[in-house]
Amino acid sequence: MSGFFQRLFGKDNKPAIARGPLGLHLNSGFTLDTLAFRLLEDELLIALPGEEFTVAAVSHIDLGGGSQIFRYYTSGDEFLQINTTGGEDIDDIDDIKLFVYEESYGISKESHWREAINAKAMGAMTLNWQEKRWQRFFNSEEPGNIEPVYMLEKSRKSKPCQMGSP
Repeated sequence: MSGFFQRLFGKDNKPAIARGPLGLHLNSGFTLDTLAFRLLEDELLIALPGEEFTVAAVSHIDLGGGSQIFRYYTSGDEFLQINTTGGEDIDDIDDIKLFVYEESYGISKESHWREAINAKAMGAMTLNWQEKRWQRFFNSEEPGNIEPVYMLEKSRKSKPCQMGSP
């Protein structure tokens, strides 16, 4: 009964929802307009993802100098990445990307992990995929393999709902 009066008179003990760019937050949803991609679907090398997503986990990476990366992991195999500089408002957004995993592998040994993230594996100038050769976009003027940039990603995920819990 006291909870009712606390809500009625504005004394709610729930913490405020931490919202990121575009108002996204844990357990929120977002929709993608895929019409332009569906019109070219025969020419795409990937299967189109769905259009409606629920945010199951969120993360934040502080790159320093006012630059940040916000990631919104969906309940599927995708995540939305929003890069900002100077703040979290719509005018501070530099880039928005949707990542959809084409394939993934379980890595159980540290030696296999180190092999997967070395410069030769991740930073090569070219990549062969889907019978096509792809050129590196970032640091394209720099010769050779690029060492990976290590970042600290702080993440939170949804808590499973239990029967009888709010």
